Amino acid sequence: MRPLGLLLLMVSLISCSSVPPVPAAAKSTTEIASSLALLHGSHLDETSWDAVRAELKSKGIESWTPKQRTRAKGEVVTVESMAQKVCGQLEEPAIVVGHSFAGAVINQMLKICPDKVVRAFYLAAIVPLEGEKPFDLVDKADEPNYQKAVTFTKTSIQPKGVKQFLKAMDSTIDLKKLPKNVKVFPEALTGGGEPIATNKDRFEKIPKVYIETSEDKIISPATQKKYVARTKFEKVLTLPTGHLPMFSNPQAVAEAIRNALL
Repeated sequence: MRPLGLLLLMVSLISCSSVPPVPAAAKSTTEIASSLALLHGSHLDETSWDAVRAELKSKGIESWTPKQRTRAKGEVVTVESMAQKVCGQLEEPAIVVGHSFAGAVINQMLKICPDKVVRAFYLAAIVPLEGEKPFDLVDKADEPNYQKAVTFTKTSIQPKGVKQFLKAMDSTIDLKKLPKNVKVFPEALTGGGEPIATNKDRFEKIPKVYIETSEDKIISPATQKKYVARTKFEKVLTLPTGHLPMFSNPQAVAEAIRNALL
């Protein structure tokens, strides 16, 4: 069983306000989440959430970071394989936060383990629907900015060094304040090549929140607004950051997640 800090926070909120802990759409006994799962985006790993997790913990909110892949040599990586891996780690219904490419992973999870995802928060994320490839709606004008951060080979996408990658992805990052253990990784070209399969009914049923990043040059505000315009989100929140707010402003990310939970 995952830590119950999230539920305890919600209970404490009820005691001092009339705000319900879980929206009506997710109030059945099988859909009360005691787990807040944070999914990282491309080229990152679970440690990318460390600063945000620390900020959440300071607010009384426990969270965890499921593994999406092993990054072992020769590993076959697809949206489905990542969704399968995360679903296999969920021991109970969860609120799932997905950054960037992980938005596609969340939506694929709704096909594989729909009852384990009770709410979905999309942070500067893609939100592909049934039959769409992950990047179908991404504005073509975003591509040159991403190309400043990576190099394409025949089989993978390689970051251009940690600092160059991070700064190209998010110009609001203060490199002097970054922890020394930040890592970036290559990604297989297979990750975004196949259409996703999701559960339309479940996607429409669960409460959803979109957290925009107003200075984003990778999944630009124009692209983000396409997803917001065609999907019913309970809330749309905005951060004044680029594409990697967990590095540029983890305090604001934690506060946005807290606000999304209310």
